Amino acid sequence: MTCRLVLIVLLLFAPSAFAEESVRLLQIPVVGTVGADVTAEGVQQALMLADAQSWNGVMIEIDAIGGDPDDGAKIASLIREANLETIAIIRSVGGAALPILFACDRWVVLEETSIEVPDQRGGMQTEMLDRDRPAIQALPAITSDLALLERELRRLGRMTMESIPSSLDPERKQARLALARTMVDPSLDLGTQPKPAAIPARLLPGER
Repeated sequence: MTCRLVLIVLLLFAPSAFAEESVRLLQIPVVGTVGADVTAEGVQQALMLADAQSWNGVMIEIDAIGGDPDDGAKIASLIREANLETIAIIRSVGGAALPILFACDRWVVLEETSIEVPDQRGGMQTEMLDRDRPAIQALPAITSDLALLERELRRLGRMTMESIPSSLDPERKQARLALARTMVDPSLDLGTQPKPAAIPARLLPGER
């Protein structure tokens, strides 16, 4: 896992002129398989480095679906307890990476992402995926055992909800709890009015 220092220049409006302020963020990639390509030990070392050097925060770039939810919960706990601003940069998130996402203070969903695909000359070219791709999804383990599937979904949901930072304001915390519940319970839909909430799913015509 390779971390990268990112400098962000903010333009702050002042009555007489524009002032510039540099914000230092450590970029931590959560890419690939959680527990293998990215580990709790690696994330812990990166968080300790950012804290020791008094950086402004960390950007957790997430492009991960597979892996062990227990490893995801361990990483989420480290992020949740870090004394740093944590910003999730979302490319694709699911399964074991869900607790990691929900542990971050702020989320930024990228509208599009790029992949490398073979071209007609035998090389590779960059292709943009469309903006309608699913950025956040549950994706539990595939199994024909319905009871096992339900248990794994409930377990993933519990880990995800437990990772939500206690420092979030009540409104954002409620919205995340509602989203987590609907992602792991097929009987629920996400209602948005007057506030985000998990509500009983409405059957489509012809369904029972």
